[in-house]
Amino acid sequence: MTKEQLSYGARLPWLLLFLGLTALVSSLVSRYISESVNVAIRRLHLAKYGRKEIPSVPVIASVSSSNEASRIH
Repeated sequence: MTKEQLSYGARLPWLLLFLGLTALVSSLVSRYISESVNVAIRRLHLAKYGRKEIPSVPVIASVSSSNEASRIH
């Protein structure tokens, strides 16, 4: 079915369905693929440098807070 074959009123439900499925798939990829790969990469990196545990604070947050602290003092 092409875009021209759909009436204007039928396009909105298809758009909403497409957006909903996109949000669902992206959240599943984020949760089950992206996070597990991030943990695996962090473990490899920490093992390389001899550390034993993964920091509980995200790296981006700790970098930005250290930069803010250096600007304040």
